[in-house]
Amino acid sequence: MKVKSSNQNFIFMSGDIILAILTSTAISSIATAIITSKLKWGVEKKRLIHNNKKKLLEATYKEINKPNFSYQIFRISDIYQRIKPHLSSKLIKTIESKRITIYVHEGNHNAYSEIIAAELNELEKKWELI
Repeated sequence: MKVKSSNQNFIFMSGDIILAILTSTAISSIATAIITSKLKWGVEKKRLIHNNKKKLLEATYKEINKPNFSYQIFRISDIYQRIKPHLSSKLIKTIESKRITIYVHEGNHNAYSEIIAAELNELEKKWELI
């Protein structure tokens, strides 16, 4: 019968402890990497959404401020289709109405463009772009 010396037991236990520490460190590192990448993606996603909303509003403002702006042309445009889900149902009904509505307005501005601009201003506040 062979008896293990206490020195061999110490080395065996030290190996188990080192293995446990290395395993724990590896698992912690992997978990940290996953969590960090998810947090970075969350921040990046918010930044992309913010920038996309800003670009959408800028494009819409550009369209409605054209000197020859026509709501009839605007309502069939790509920009309108992109901004439409964010507009109020009242404004959508106004833009898409088959009836001709005449807005009396002073100055050189198109009344429709001003109505749309007012709602875009509200979206800017809601989306915290200003």
